[in-house]
Amino acid sequence: MNARAFFPVLLGMYLCVFVIHALIVGKTVYGDGIYYYSWVRSMVIDGDTDFTNEYRHFSVGSFTTEIGKSANKFGIGPALLWLPAFTHIHTSVRGNGYTLPYQFAVGIAGGLYTAC
Repeated sequence: MNARAFFPVLLGMYLCVFVIHALIVGKTVYGDGIYYYSWVRSMVIDGDTDFTNEYRHFSVGSFTTEIGKSANKFGIGPALLWLPAFTHIHTSVRGNGYTLPYQFAVGIAGGLYTAC
């Protein structure tokens, strides 16, 4: 198999496993991804960078800033890349940002960015 065919096949396999896993587990955001995802969800849905409600929803701990807000030591980079997909889904779904369509959007966007 040549290199031009390898990456589309690999991306297709990744997306299939990603979708099947998400449907079985019911989520795609867990582990460190919670902190990266909290950036995009908080900016779009809440319009702020206070992660208290995100951390409460995902049942994770954090430390606080000097002004008493929940801090996020994880970088904002992935959230900036996910922003177009997240906002596109939000204009259609108008949900709370935690549901599976939002998580699918950022997961698929991440896969596509990786393939490019």
